[in-house]
Amino acid sequence: MLRGDGELVEQDGLARPLHGYALVACPLDSGTRLRAGTRGMELLLVAVIPEHLSDAMPVRLPVAP
Repeated sequence: MLRGDGELVEQDGLARPLHGYALVACPLDSGTRLRAGTRGMELLLVAVIPEHLSDAMPVRLPVAP
């Protein structure tokens, strides 16, 4: 989280407070949710594709400007 406040809500309903510069790492299928607080929430999301899916994709090469 870059700015703001909020909560990390786990699948069982347990909510943990989050504040600016918090880092959260969880599997996509974990059922975890983020809930913005009163000041809102600005996020940077990084999603990683599992190897079994990326292996099935065509080769991608960097493109130079």
